[in-house]
Amino acid sequence: MGLETVNYISDLVITNPVGAVDPKSQGDDHIRNIKKALKATFGSFVGGAVTLTEAQINDAARKSASNTFTGSLQIFQSAEVRIDNVNSFLSLYNGSGTRRGYLQLSGNNIELVAETHNLTLSGAAISLNGVASSDFARLSQNNTFTGPTQRIYGANGSVRLKDTGGTANRRVADFVIVGNQLQSRWLNDAEDASVAWLTVGLETDGSGAISLSGDSITLNGVNITDFARLSQNNTFTGATQTISAAAAPKLVVTDTTSSVSTLLNSDDTFGLVGTSTAHTFHLVTGNSSRMSIDSSGNIDFKTGTVTVGGALQTTNTVTPAALSASQNDYAPSGHANANLFRLDPNGNTPAVITGLAGGVAGRRITIMRIAGTSGTIQFTNESASSTAANRFMASGASWALSTTLVALDFIYDGTLSRWVPIGGIS
Repeated sequence: MGLETVNYISDLVITNPVGAVDPKSQGDDHIRNIKKALKATFGSFVGGAVTLTEAQINDAARKSASNTFTGSLQIFQSAEVRIDNVNSFLSLYNGSGTRRGYLQLSGNNIELVAETHNLTLSGAAISLNGVASSDFARLSQNNTFTGPTQRIYGANGSVRLKDTGGTANRRVADFVIVGNQLQSRWLNDAEDASVAWLTVGLETDGSGAISLSGDSITLNGVNITDFARLSQNNTFTGATQTISAAAAPKLVVTDTTSSVSTLLNSDDTFGLVGTSTAHTFHLVTGNSSRMSIDSSGNIDFKTGTVTVGGALQTTNTVTPAALSASQNDYAPSGHANANLFRLDPNGNTPAVITGLAGGVAGRRITIMRIAGTSGTIQFTNESASSTAANRFMASGASWALSTTLVALDFIYDGTLSRWVPIGGIS
């Protein structure tokens, strides 16, 4: 029997009915099967003419909602290929059905998005807005620039560096042009406050001025406050060099090896030159010491002639207490620096002095008997009652101050270690 069971066109058997076998009474059954198959297969056709050609119908599959291509997909079109839809997507899925990226028309923008993975462009020549990909390296972490000058343009623009792993409030820096200045500045994390630490200014005459500012400035570990004293050699030219300060400007030069400090100083009334440490101060010409002052104030004229243009005045005078009958190694208060000793014999005849302390080679002193006092003062020659270096040497005689000889001059002979009388005043 050639009458088949039909639901769709695919169920129809082309060889049915068989004319020599199938009865004519089944002809209407075959017609109903054909209608049933057409209605079931093309159930979405609700009315109207179908105008698509067979080529268009054959191409309809590529326009369906979802397509799976098992081989290469080639699109040949002499005109444009269009995706007409608001916020359309051209999506790319991996083999497991997970979308990895898409090309989207979003409003007036075209977005190429890679989801969760990197977006890679490759080609012989890639450019963005006319900039070749070979120039993109200048935006990377390490750059080597070749060719012409590299330029950054922008109104009030800056080059900003940010270390996201740095310490707080010291992680952002920029280089910016502010007026006639190029500034290097530190910014806080919020990038809304800055401190300029280096400023290069353009002066009105076209010259440049550089300034550094900071709580502490060092070069090679040397603080800026130490620059002047640590400079090895200085040559000053032009006008007089002046050291000025609000109060008592001072220059101290220190030899850190021997701890000798040379001092230039001033106060409200006079200037100072010498040493601020307990060392001898020398006046030098021809790189040789011509006069020295030791830490005790003793002056030594080394060579040459001392010329005094005015009156020579000595002011170190002592007037000790009245003498007792005998003084050995006599050392009244102030004796070490005294030039004039004013003595009272205290009525003794004589008041004996066997030695005087404070002898320094070449030291000259005057000892006088105070006018109006009574008694005599005797200086004993080579008396064993005093230390040898304090004794008097008077050619075997002893000298005495009385009403007829009121003053004696002595000089200390450093070779003999003795006080030697050189004259008297009567």
